[in-house]
Amino acid sequence: MSAGDPAAPALVVSGVSKSYPGVRALRDVSFQIARGQVHALVGENGAGKSTLIRILSGVEAPDAGTITSWSGADRPTTPVEALRQGISTLYQEQNLLPDRTVVENLLLGATPRRLGVFLDVAAARDVTRTALHRVGAGHIDPGAVVGGLSLADRQMVDIARAVHRNCRLLIMDEPTAALSSREVDALFAIVAGLADDGVSVLFVSHRLDEIFRIARAVTVLRDGRHVLTAPIGELTPDDLVDAMVGEAARAALPPRAPRPRTGETPAVRLRGASGPGFHDVDLSVHSGEIVALAGVTGSGKEDVGMALLGAAPVLRGAIEIRGRAIRLTPRRAIAAGVVGVPADRAREGVIGPLSVRRNLSLPSLRTVSRLGFLDRSRERALAGHQIRELAVKAADPSVAVGTLSGGNQQKVAIGKWLELRPQVLVLIEPTQGIDIRVRFEIYRLLFRLADAGTAVVLVSSDVPEVLTLADRVVVLRAGTVTGELPAASATAESLLRMSLGRRPRDTAPLRTTDRAVNRTGGPQP
Repeated sequence: MSAGDPAAPALVVSGVSKSYPGVRALRDVSFQIARGQVHALVGENGAGKSTLIRILSGVEAPDAGTITSWSGADRPTTPVEALRQGISTLYQEQNLLPDRTVVENLLLGATPRRLGVFLDVAAARDVTRTALHRVGAGHIDPGAVVGGLSLADRQMVDIARAVHRNCRLLIMDEPTAALSSREVDALFAIVAGLADDGVSVLFVSHRLDEIFRIARAVTVLRDGRHVLTAPIGELTPDDLVDAMVGEAARAALPPRAPRPRTGETPAVRLRGASGPGFHDVDLSVHSGEIVALAGVTGSGKEDVGMALLGAAPVLRGAIEIRGRAIRLTPRRAIAAGVVGVPADRAREGVIGPLSVRRNLSLPSLRTVSRLGFLDRSRERALAGHQIRELAVKAADPSVAVGTLSGGNQQKVAIGKWLELRPQVLVLIEPTQGIDIRVRFEIYRLLFRLADAGTAVVLVSSDVPEVLTLADRVVVLRAGTVTGELPAASATAESLLRMSLGRRPRDTAPLRTTDRAVNRTGGPQP
């Protein structure tokens, strides 16, 4: 590769393989990243993405193969050498010092000094301010302590640091996992600006809508092998899903006609309910319905979901379960048959240090106990049944649930309630950070539960997910309901307009082919 050739790729990966004891993480992976281009890297959990990132970042060495950069340099052998070659990596767990200032984090190891000895504070702040402005983060105070910044602002500091180090290849690992839609928009504007300036970006994400929005090309890994590299414009979402999981694995979601509302008493109803983050909310969900609460971050949809779980108070109005008003607490909600999983499943959905078996049996201790003592054989039987039913992937039921992948943790977080046969299931951002295959499995589970009569309340920021699952969509803005649409007439545009306080344009039902794609192919961008 010629360093002086402007048409030369930013990075060439050729025949890279990597094995660990008992595991072949990468097998003969080859692809190229063009200069000044956003290149997506996708694949299921365990596909080899993290291993490849560690190799590109100089953290690990491949067993075979070569990696050559635009400068003609071979692969970096250490993270420091990667930085010298212009390769910066932004991990999900940001490499910032939370108790230090923005200046100290950005200029770590390269602080301007006078006479080679004395710290030049003014120059350090100027350099930091310039770097922040380059990534559209001029609002951040260089003297602010990083731990006090929002997640989005910390991410901007991380990007500014990479730009200051003359980064030519920026690797971003799930950068939008915890960002609001507005923060995602701001991040994408920064990424597009970097690409325009000639920086190449390797963008790792599970979110297909984001990939089709920001990337120019995509590489797919499956089971450690390179499956596909292609311009994004030549692919459909189904093409990408098939490449990630294999066409046979993308089993069709079962056909399910929306359940018509009848005169029966709703399983759950909010009457003029007000509380922290929402006010005057009227909402009803019948048995067998999947009703989605949609809206931008801060719309109040999450607050309504937490109120239904008894985790947030209703200060005015009422929540009725089967026609009976109940002042919910978490304990009363469970007793009334209302269960669910909050957005932070790792902290509030499961107990990480406890075993998979114990997490699954905790809500059903009366069922698995005899004379007040835990019957371990009953517990094993209950947990084993749920593990099989939900296809939970765990080496053994005795392993800590915190060691499982996010998708399998979510299966446990949902599955632990199923023995109680709940009337209402509330799920808040249920597939956030979960790969495509497990996402489909969770979708099929929700369809089965609804078909069995459970009322499902889905709180989701993922519009394709909402359009795939919901029978009805209720949109919130600034804590109030702005409208409701049946699934057959809901579109991404109509939901966005309603979430911004605008009336939807005349909406026609989705074409039959569109609904088929949603019901069989899962989330679409």
